[in-house]
Amino acid sequence: MAASYDAENQLRQRIRMIAAERRYLRMRLRSMGAYSTDGHANFVYLPPWRQPWRQVFDGTGAQVRNYADGSVRITVGTRQSTRAVLSEVAPSQCAENLPGVGRCMRYEGACLGIR
Repeated sequence: MAASYDAENQLRQRIRMIAAERRYLRMRLRSMGAYSTDGHANFVYLPPWRQPWRQVFDGTGAQVRNYADGSVRITVGTRQSTRAVLSEVAPSQCAENLPGVGRCMRYEGACLGIR
């Protein structure tokens, strides 16, 4: 009986952690101009945007599910995985990111040039 109470407490703690990380990810994405729908699960959904999200996340190792319409579902995990997602989204915000040109290096929202 005690083990089942411990498991329930661990589950509640995990749910709180995922919910907090989801809120943080949505807030940071919104600050970058990326709209996401409100959710209550372990992912954040981003509808189609300037470029297909597949181009942003392919080859990054981020836990995402791409959809044919250009949208993406990002699995919420740890703060480390959230930072990895945000580091990929930030360069995609720069107007200098044109096919065949390169990606913009950013620091605190400012484009520092093409890499």
